[in-house]
Amino acid sequence: MRKARDRFSRCVELARDEGLGRIEVANLPMVGHCLIYTCEFERALEVAGQALQLASRVGHLRAEIIVHNLLADVGQSRSEPDRCEASAHRLIELAGQIGSKRFEAHALQHQAEVLRLRGQRAEAENMLEESLVIARESGLQFVGPWMLAQLAATTRDPARRARALTECEALLAQGSVEHNYFWSYRYAMQAALEARAWDETERYAQALEDYTRAEPLEWSDLWTAWGRAIAAHGRRPTDPRCRAELLRVRDETMRVGMMGTLRLLDQALNVSC
Repeated sequence: MRKARDRFSRCVELARDEGLGRIEVANLPMVGHCLIYTCEFERALEVAGQALQLASRVGHLRAEIIVHNLLADVGQSRSEPDRCEASAHRLIELAGQIGSKRFEAHALQHQAEVLRLRGQRAEAENMLEESLVIARESGLQFVGPWMLAQLAATTRDPARRARALTECEALLAQGSVEHNYFWSYRYAMQAALEARAWDETERYAQALEDYTRAEPLEWSDLWTAWGRAIAAHGRRPTDPRCRAELLRVRDETMRVGMMGTLRLLDQALNVSC
């Protein structure tokens, strides 16, 4: 992701120098997407604002879609349902205008996360099922594994959770777009934690660490530490070292602003008090 950020940034610079506005705006929001994985959320939002203005100026609807996906991803990382919701609504409009089922499915996925963050898990689960129906028609390669892991983290049905994770892992094993590995393992860890499946949590944490071993990233490192800390506490709730690690991960979460980790961390800390 760091290498991708540098390449996209250079592409944007070249396009800007040559006055190639449509090429510039097509690649500018991708700089912001890459910044998510180094936890540079404010910079990502700045890039999104610039890209939205440029997309409006040159009339590039697909670029605007990529910007709103960026904004929704920042909202998910920072647990900001209002930001996710605003972008999800606009994404549905834009996907209809360009006739993209793939982006329509992704928009519904973002809206499902809004519902989950607001505690409407049954409604979120239904919306994820709807988004998966559309994604199966348009192709699961884009965000299918991510959707399935998110469904596993949303449903309260153990059998549905297991089926979703099995299919998710099978798709990842076939090879997938890079963002699927980051978000799939993140949601798979959450699904396992809520099921108190400590071994499974650690397996997904290891998978994410292995995937990013060649180029570690702050976003994935923090989610990996999050999953391991809560799983270790689940096994040894009275161990002061486990509590210390929970507090360390929470402090790091607060430092970078990745508030999506807080709910389960705080639950664990309250139990261990």
